[in-house]
Amino acid sequence: MAAETLYTANTGLAVISTANSNLDGTGTLGTVLTAAGNGTKVKSVTIKAVGSTTAQGMVRLFVDEGTARLIAEIEIPIVTQGSADEGFEIFLPLDLDLQSGAILKASTQIANTFNIIAEGLDWAYNTGVRPESTNYTANTSASSISVANSNLDGTTGTVVTVYTAGSSATYKGSKIKSIIIKGITSSTSDGMIRLFIQNTGSTVTRLFMEIPVPIVTPTATARSFAHQIDFPDDGFNLQAGYKILATTQNANTFAITVEGMDWAYPTGNVLGYTLYGQLASVSVSPADATTYYFGSNFVGALNTTANRCKLYIPASGTIDACYIYITVLGTLGSSETSTLSIRLNNATDTTVSSSMTMSAATNTNSNTSLNIAVVAGDYIEIKWVTPTWVTNPTNICISAQIHVKSNL
Repeated sequence: MAAETLYTANTGLAVISTANSNLDGTGTLGTVLTAAGNGTKVKSVTIKAVGSTTAQGMVRLFVDEGTARLIAEIEIPIVTQGSADEGFEIFLPLDLDLQSGAILKASTQIANTFNIIAEGLDWAYNTGVRPESTNYTANTSASSISVANSNLDGTTGTVVTVYTAGSSATYKGSKIKSIIIKGITSSTSDGMIRLFIQNTGSTVTRLFMEIPVPIVTPTATARSFAHQIDFPDDGFNLQAGYKILATTQNANTFAITVEGMDWAYPTGNVLGYTLYGQLASVSVSPADATTYYFGSNFVGALNTTANRCKLYIPASGTIDACYIYITVLGTLGSSETSTLSIRLNNATDTTVSSSMTMSAATNTNSNTSLNIAVVAGDYIEIKWVTPTWVTNPTNICISAQIHVKSNL
């Protein structure tokens, strides 16, 4: 990826349960994740059985870009899930780049139920922010679970939220580095801790992991149960606003600590440059109802002819702001307003302000909501249309500062 790549977590959650022996992409397929924007990098896929796998079978992964094509088959053994025996699960590092609109799909050979969880990263580009400018905010959550719950759906019985990724209004996602599970009391019988992923709005909840808990009796010299999940590479990327939930099979108490970091990109660190325009090289006295053009300090007096005071664009970007400063050295003008615009390539005018006045010794106007795309070699001029004043200002000076956000 380029240095200015920006990532947004895209967590895919699907459930498959209908038997499908086809390898050609026909039959029942579950939609796991759809690539967005410039594309999506699928870093990993977790396959988690919800209950027992009753016969040897296969989970198949497909990429659908109009037609589903088989990309992987994962053998599924017979595993009997119980109160102290975890069901089948596998974590698959994938590192698969999907083009925009492509869909990751899955099917199961045998009619057993599986959750398919895809860890994806959508990417886009920001013209001014480098990866070293990425802002990370620590998001460490500590919770406890203690109420027995044998359900595998993550919604029935007592379920505890142990981690919430930062809101999408502020963050692009959350990197979970580790999950630490520590017994607070004795684990009195073999059991299980279950982790679930839940989407924003709590409309979809999927079993993510099961962690077997053996009988452990802590003493002054013997530790209580402990288990740590360390996610590979730079962590598990969870979509903004998504949650990790937890339950315990038996009524024993466990502390669950999730180590994570929410990430965002600064909006104010924008690279660019500024162009400067001047009405004339000396103070001047404008006439009523007249159109003037200025930019480069090419003429020493007022100019009414376009294309004489070009300011050339040295590098591609977007004009996003213009600041106007007016000084009246002579007679102050009456309150009539005039209009100032940016003219691009002597063809297109974009209004900066239609409320310019010269009734004070110093007058300022600005527009920070401009959006004028430019490329190297384009040129601009400042176009000023005066009103019919009751009292004309005299001996004025006007300067303009035009900011261009660079496409670097």
